[in-house]
Amino acid sequence: MSRLELRRKQRGTNDGRLYPHVPVHSIVAVEGDGPIEEGSYGVVNYSSAHIEGVESERVVRSTHSTQGHPDTIAEVHRILLKHAAGR
Repeated sequence: MSRLELRRKQRGTNDGRLYPHVPVHSIVAVEGDGPIEEGSYGVVNYSSAHIEGVESERVVRSTHSTQGHPDTIAEVHRILLKHAAGR
């Protein structure tokens, strides 16, 4: 059992979050125009990057270095505004 799995078990979280009171958002890069579920950004497949139970998930058609993509920047901005406003 990994250290992360042990911490989740100790905290009783079954949805993949280490701390249940912390909102989790996911931005997943997928290259190309094919089905998202079968996609990858060249390193990790969508199916491995997808996390069940997150507050939001945004798939960006991008390479691994998605942090400079306009859609990624817009999503980070949206998340920050949401939490700054008190959800």
